[in-house]
Amino acid sequence: MSDQEGLTEHNFLIDAPRERLAVGSSLFEEGEHGEELFVVVKGRVLLSRRTQAGENVAVATIQAGGVLGEIALLQPGPRSASAIVTEDAEIVRVHRRMLLERLIGRDPLARAFLRACAQLLILRLRRARDLAGALGAYERGEGDAAVNAWLDRYDAVGDALVLDPLKPWLPR
Repeated sequence: MSDQEGLTEHNFLIDAPRERLAVGSSLFEEGEHGEELFVVVKGRVLLSRRTQAGENVAVATIQAGGVLGEIALLQPGPRSASAIVTEDAEIVRVHRRMLLERLIGRDPLARAFLRACAQLLILRLRRARDLAGALGAYERGEGDAAVNAWLDRYDAVGDALVLDPLKPWLPR
């Protein structure tokens, strides 16, 4: 029997480290080097970014079933935001090395997981593009109809995120 036999999306991350984190715990800081993706199994995590004035501004709340840090999994480097636990949480860490080892071993689930990560990134980029479009239309004084058209696109991509491509991969 091969090591891959019996693996499904739901238990693909079974060997990934799990941690319980208390409110106020930091997963990572903006600018620090990252090579991991995090799956929030329980609880909530706040993502924030520093402004030029040095203030932290909330940019997203990741709830149970959500994923963060996917950029670092695909391209290690400085974190684009900070992540702080705002409700006691259980998280799964998916290190880039684990995924690469499975890819090298020709694990079809690893390839599918990587594809799902890419789909999530594409959805998030489209959402950012549409929000930037709405802000640009507002700044150019194009009127409510133009701004609302961009915001409708933003909402449509947000609806797609509810059907997150990584949902089948989340540990039960």
